[in-house]
Amino acid sequence: MAEVLIKIKVMPEDAETNIKKLLESCDKKAAEQGATIAQHEIQPVAFGLNALMLIVISEESKGITSLEEALESIPEVSTIEVQDVRRAIG
Repeated sequence: MAEVLIKIKVMPEDAETNIKKLLESCDKKAAEQGATIAQHEIQPVAFGLNALMLIVISEESKGITSLEEALESIPEVSTIEVQDVRRAIG
């Protein structure tokens, strides 16, 4: 089966949200879905609010719906946005 790379923007509830703890929670939820966070970046948005940009690797056959729902269930998450999905080559 092929793997997919999923680029996800995770918006925390507010500017006081601890991004490191949020990343740990996202990593745990991704692992529960059989996915791996391959890369992350903290992206400033406005007024001290930072978004967490994730590159997640998952099996293509699993789809992305369950991963989206798992990440949205994290209490500190306001919204998530899947920005890109690509089949991994190699």
